Amino acid sequence: MLFKLVLLILSAIAYGKQIPIPTRPEGYGIIGSPDANIIVEMYLDLLCDDCQASWPTIMSLVYYYDTRIQFLIHPFPFPYHTNSFLVNQGLHVVANVTEGAINLIKKYAQLALQHQSTWYNEATMNMTITEVIQSVANFIVNDVQVATVDRVMRLMQDKDINERTVISWKYACSRGVFSTPTFMVNGVYVSADPSWTLDNWRSVIDPLNPECPSVCPRLQMGSSTDDSRLSNLIHIHRQQAKELKGEDVVNEFCKDKRRIKVINE
Repeated sequence: MLFKLVLLILSAIAYGKQIPIPTRPEGYGIIGSPDANIIVEMYLDLLCDDCQASWPTIMSLVYYYDTRIQFLIHPFPFPYHTNSFLVNQGLHVVANVTEGAINLIKKYAQLALQHQSTWYNEATMNMTITEVIQSVANFIVNDVQVATVDRVMRLMQDKDINERTVISWKYACSRGVFSTPTFMVNGVYVSADPSWTLDNWRSVIDPLNPECPSVCPRLQMGSSTDDSRLSNLIHIHRQQAKELKGEDVVNEFCKDKRRIKVINE
């Protein structure tokens, strides 16, 4: 509670004092078009367990609406999550070495959330700060599979990358963010939390856009054939199948007695 009060005070200060203007718009759009009528933003700390718990539903949301929305993530490291600044800084490093490759930025965020216990609080109590940075660098190279350890190590200690991470934090404070995950739709705060399902999100987003799909646009119906047994066959890309939740399968397929086929292409 005390920390939230401090952040609120800092937010008020940020409103009254000019924060550094970033060299590019804040946030990383991991799906959708900048011209989309609906923009969903998630302020997250990659070492926050509530962000980890929210992520699967967020991925269901992303796949459900596809390009009909733009979804952005904003790193917001908490000081009481040990090493949070470094791990969230890694997001900017990945963006730098990949020249903003959306799929790899998303991959880092997702993998960091899955492996957050590697750097969380007591996990690194016997490590030096250099060893922690080395650990994050190795993770970026070996798990995200970009760049070299030497290059990532340099960027993890780069003044401009460090400043970029600071500006991201100050920007979030200026938007009134004091906890994670915090969600906004078209710039307006939404009281979403880890308990929200895809249906909860649809209740917010669908009324804003009459063109919102009745079924997920990435779940493509199989082409018609003479075999009536295939008339309700749905093809799903293998990567999407990995991220589907049980409730999505029930909601989108089972009610209509459709069958599912996982494909590679």
